[in-house]
Amino acid sequence: MPSLKNFAITYDDLHNYGIFSEGDTVTGKVTLELEKQTKIESLSVKLKGDVKVHWTEQHGEDSHTYSANRRLFKEKHFLITQETKDTRLPAGVHIFKFSIGIPLGNMPSSFRGGSGKVVYKLEARLCRSWRFDRTDEKEICFRTKAFPNINRMNFQQVGSTNKEVGIFNKGTVQMDVTVDRRGYVPGDSVLINAKINNSSSKDATPKFSFIQDVEYRVKGNTKHDKLVICREYRECVKPQTLKEHTFSLTIPPDTPLSIQNCDILSVEYRIKASLDISFSFNPEIVFPVVLFWDSPHTAGGAIGGPSTSDFPAPVSFVSPYSSATSATSQYPASAAMYAGAPSMCSVPEQINAYGYPFSSSSSASVLHPPPPATLLHPPSSGQAHSQFSSTPPTYNTLEVENDHFAPLPSGVSVPSAPMMTENFLSQTDEEPPSYEILFPSSNGSNPRPK
Repeated sequence: MPSLKNFAITYDDLHNYGIFSEGDTVTGKVTLELEKQTKIESLSVKLKGDVKVHWTEQHGEDSHTYSANRRLFKEKHFLITQETKDTRLPAGVHIFKFSIGIPLGNMPSSFRGGSGKVVYKLEARLCRSWRFDRTDEKEICFRTKAFPNINRMNFQQVGSTNKEVGIFNKGTVQMDVTVDRRGYVPGDSVLINAKINNSSSKDATPKFSFIQDVEYRVKGNTKHDKLVICREYRECVKPQTLKEHTFSLTIPPDTPLSIQNCDILSVEYRIKASLDISFSFNPEIVFPVVLFWDSPHTAGGAIGGPSTSDFPAPVSFVSPYSSATSATSQYPASAAMYAGAPSMCSVPEQINAYGYPFSSSSSASVLHPPPPATLLHPPSSGQAHSQFSSTPPTYNTLEVENDHFAPLPSGVSVPSAPMMTENFLSQTDEEPPSYEILFPSSNGSNPRPK
């Protein structure tokens, strides 16, 4: 009879909407159900991000395959270390909690395309003697907040085109289009205003499309995929007619974000406004746009209003997010974790901190919490005093090294700038004194020679 009945990893939805970003902490548990007492060599949890590109092209009778991989990051924590000897778990259900921090950095958002993908995964691995390793993994949704020039995303875009219709001078068609912004969040509505002046003898039908362009790159070879996310036709403009259209084009909420920070895969978006004219080349205007992520807790969006988000802003751009930690997170991230230090479960030598409270009952559920935060890098008394001193410095003290303050010597005061109460250049209308009055001669009688 096999000793392992169930092995699974689950994670907690951050803020109840299941999206993670830079600096967030992924918490969850590994459930291990045993039919009998089992010797465990190691139990680990790994969080990783990878970019993979792969496609095949046919050139005559030959086919060429192009592939590339990029490892974004990997964080591995041991719940039961390999150094622990004779770790035996009794029959029953054992739950191991974990907490892993996503490192800060400029990483692309999750994406799956026809020839490539950006994937972030949690993986639990159980190693036993004389048994194949047992693994279970879950994919998490990652959306980056690191977009450059995010404050310029609310600028309008204006475009115009003028085209002659027909070969035998049958008139012209002019179209002026305004798009309300440059950047959007999935689920937003794009406000479009179009003015069409049809001075030709043909009908012109306005068409507006939201298009996704994906490019895959491997050693100088590229592959392009184009996908029309949504499209809308407006009322036909008859010959010798001037018409204006104002409407909204809604972006689907599940549309992937733009990817501009990966060397082997990029995702870009554009809005194309065109006129369908029979037997003629269709005039068109193209507006590049960016899809970025805005937390659902942000009031009014990243562009339109103040922020109440629970996410810290990365250094690479001015973000609407604040630095508060969510109360719904079971294991709040510490300052050491954001600085790159190990998280609460990343100290293998402290294996006794887990306790392993084995139960004699075969149906018991044993909870194995992570080690307490006090096991990690406790601050010294001097550091704690300098960082958390409640007595602020006063103006009559002098700052010296090690954040200590010494009083100024007696009789020494802090100088202050003089108060200018009036314009000293206009204090009097009298003429300035003459040279003789200021500098009299040595004998007192001879005036200055002229």
